[in-house]
Amino acid sequence: MIRHRVERRRPPAAVPLGLAALLAVAGVAMAACGPDRSDNVGATATPGSGWSAPSAGSSGPSSTAPPAPTATSAPPPVPVQKRPATVGGACASVKVIGARGTGESAGLGYLLSPVAKQIAAAVSTPVTSIGLDYPATADFVGSAQQGTTELQRLIAAETSACLVLLGYSQGAMVVGDALAAVGASGRKRIVAVVMFGDPRFNSAEPYNVGSYGKGSRGVYVRPSGQLSAFNSRIQNYCNGGDPVCQGTGASGSGTHLDYHQYADDAARFVAGQF
Repeated sequence: MIRHRVERRRPPAAVPLGLAALLAVAGVAMAACGPDRSDNVGATATPGSGWSAPSAGSSGPSSTAPPAPTATSAPPPVPVQKRPATVGGACASVKVIGARGTGESAGLGYLLSPVAKQIAAAVSTPVTSIGLDYPATADFVGSAQQGTTELQRLIAAETSACLVLLGYSQGAMVVGDALAAVGASGRKRIVAVVMFGDPRFNSAEPYNVGSYGKGSRGVYVRPSGQLSAFNSRIQNYCNGGDPVCQGTGASGSGTHLDYHQYADDAARFVAGQF
């Protein structure tokens, strides 16, 4: 794994087209998802059909969305040393909230489920994991907005547990957008944030990890510094060959479906925040 630390539209709903071609260039064959591996749901995900990447410099989503991931076998978890969840002595329990990618079944999704399990194994305090209740559909405007609103509600309603937020693809955008609007009280409860394949990726941020290119950005780039209050609590993973977080100029190793390789590293990062 190569780590970089660099300084760095309501449109009508549309049938998403286009990203399948981009992914083909990146060497990815789109196929139906396998069973959702989250604990609370065992249904089969129905993939989206791709999305159209906007022109360079676009800062907001269109009504199209990235495809659902192809389920691949997650690597076996690497044992990690358990750490007590004691953030200033005020953390008696941990709640992991995961926002899945477009087209995945309700729950945590194929990527975030194993990550959440590894986090639970790495923290010696009771951990509850839930999937964010939002559509995760190809209506990229309405779906993401609904997810952001729901996540903000959950953060504001939490009064006791420390929060860990996970997001993949559209879900990563949801998490970032919720963070950008969270209030001071909710901010204190958020201990760690992990995002994968973020459409709002901005390589100028200090919390990025992966094989992304210097000066690169996602298809709906987030303004620099928007999440600066969380800089030390975020890890945002982006593969160089992922057109979702790298845009049409994506090149290099890894695709939008190749984030399982970071599961253990993400769990270690989260555990280290306690």
